[in-house]
Amino acid sequence: MRAGDLGNGFVIILIGLFVRYAAVMLVTQGSKFTIKERAFMGIVWVGKATVQAALSALFLTSVKMHPDHENFEEYEDYGNKI
Repeated sequence: MRAGDLGNGFVIILIGLFVRYAAVMLVTQGSKFTIKERAFMGIVWVGKATVQAALSALFLTSVKMHPDHENFEEYEDYGNKI
C-alpha cells in the first residue's frame, strides 16, 4: 500500500458523503419535510455503503497477501469487481 492511498481514499469518501447529502437535500426539496427533517435524512442516509466500500479494499488486500491460494485468481477477480 502506498502512503498516498489513505489520503486519496479519505478524499473520495468525503466527496461521496457530500454528494449523497446534497442529493438527499435536492430530492426532498419541495416536500412536506422541514429543513431539520431533511438535514436529518441527509445525515442518517450517509452511512449507507460506506462500510462496504471500505471493506472491499480490505478484502482485495487480504487476497493479494496469499497468491499461492488455490482460488487466488477467482478471488482477485472478485475483489477487483467490488
